[in-house]
Parts: sequence; structure tokens; C-alpha cells
Amino acid sequence: MDRNTIEREYELLGVSPDADEETVRRAYRELSKRHHPDQGGSRERFLRIREAYERITGESAPADGREEPDPTFHPATEPGGELTPPAEGITVEGEHLTLTLVALAQDVDLATALADDSGSAPAGRTVAFLRAYNPGPRSVRWRGREATNFIGSDGFMYGGSNAVSRSDRLPGRWSVDPVELRPGRAVEAVVVARQLPEEVSVEGFVYSQPGPDGGTERYLFELKPAVREELDRLPVD
Repeated sequence: MDRNTIEREYELLGVSPDADEETVRRAYRELSKRHHPDQGGSRERFLRIREAYERITGESAPADGREEPDPTFHPATEPGGELTPPAEGITVEGEHLTLTLVALAQDVDLATALADDSGSAPAGRTVAFLRAYNPGPRSVRWRGREATNFIGSDGFMYGGSNAVSRSDRLPGRWSVDPVELRPGRAVEAVVVARQLPEEVSVEGFVYSQPGPDGGTERYLFELKPAVREELDRLPVD
């Protein structure tokens, strides 16, 4: 895309070319609601706004252009006033994230525990429940299943699955969606593993986080049998 084209996309959204992602998203939400056909707006204008957003961010716009609830929250505040991540689970700290593995439930029947869009899903999945907290001064993007791998007892890596594809099917704050984490914010995230062979168990978990200035941090959880047993639970009602 040439420079003039990309500048026109920013102009259409009413933001400057050096605007950060959160500013772009906020502008998109406001304009798409204003011009949504259900609100009497122009369909052509609405589609152009969506196209501009997708070209700038490289991600799909929400299907109907309506504002979605923010799944992020402030972690608990200590007496000194500093925001800190919760302590339960196993925590790995990095420059971009503090990542806590709250639970790693194995052999989960998704059809009854975590329903997908169709109301059913294959049984026998491994599900990771995580809390990702941004301790730094800049926003980072939690990428969920795209950046997650489960380490099998056979030595192979198994990526995340889209077996649960909508956060509104999950209880409480748990989310399956990618999330922009502003400084001091956290997300409670669910990642479902792809189907593992019957004889394979999960011995580790790794998440890879790109940094704002390039480079990638890896958050590795090596799980001994006793730890796997302790974490093998569903932290939901």
C-alpha cells in the first residue's frame, strides 16, 4: 500500500498517521456506530470505515461494528497503591508480560464445560487458564492461541485450537480473544489445545510474546507430574 493510500485511511478515521492502535480502534468504534446502517447510516460509508480500519491494523473489524465489552481489568491493588498480578498458580515474569498459569485442566469435555458456538465440541481436550498482566509502560497485544504451544510427553509441540471461538460462551472474565493490554491491565485468558494423541499428556506450556520494538519473549512453564496434578482443575463455576 502506497503512502498516499495509507494516509487517506487515517484521514477517513479522523486520526493522525502516528496514532497508536488504541486510538485507531476508538475512532473506528465511534465512526462505525455513527454510520451503521441499522442506525440510518450509509452502508457504503460504513464499509469504507471498516476497510480503512482493517488496512491500518491488519486485523478484521468486529462483524457489526458495534462496541464490544473490554475484557481487561486492573489487578488487585496492594496497600502501597501499586498494581500487582494475582499470586495463585505458577508465574513467569518477563519484560512485556507477567504470565500466570492458573490452571491446566486435561481431558476436559468441552461440550459440557466450555461450550463453543454450536453448543458441542470434542471431549478430551487440554485447556490452559492464564492471567496475562502488562507491567510495562507500553501497550502489548495478548495473542492467545496464535502464540501458544503445549509441549507433549512425546516431545512434540501442539498449538492452540479454535474449538471455543467466542468469549461470550465463557463464564466470568475468561476470554479466548486477542486483547490489547494497556499498561497496568490484565486479561484472564483461555487457550484450548489441539487434539493430542490418546497416549500423550502435556508436560509443558510455552507462550511467545512479540515486543513493541521487535524481538520475542518466550514464557516457558515446565510442569512436573505433581504440578500437573495440582493444576488439573477447572477454575470456573
